[in-house]
Amino acid sequence: PEQVMHVGDSLLHDIVGAQAVGIHGVWLNRKRLAVADLPAQLQHQLGDTRAEYEISSLTELHACIDRLMEIAPG
Repeated sequence: PEQVMHVGDSLLHDIVGAQAVGIHGVWLNRKRLAVADLPAQLQHQLGDTRAEYEISSLTELHACIDRLMEIAPG
């Protein structure tokens, strides 16, 4: 799991789920939203969960992979 990334555009459905199973979450935040700007109910559901990586375009994914490879064992 330390070398696996899940990329998704939903903090609640993608990032929370990824973290729940021990893999790295990459939030594809195309609208560049701040968590504070999300609806209050969603913020409550997220709690302290934050994406380990946040990108606004898939072209940025390569940099996330590079960073992961620097820290992941193996």
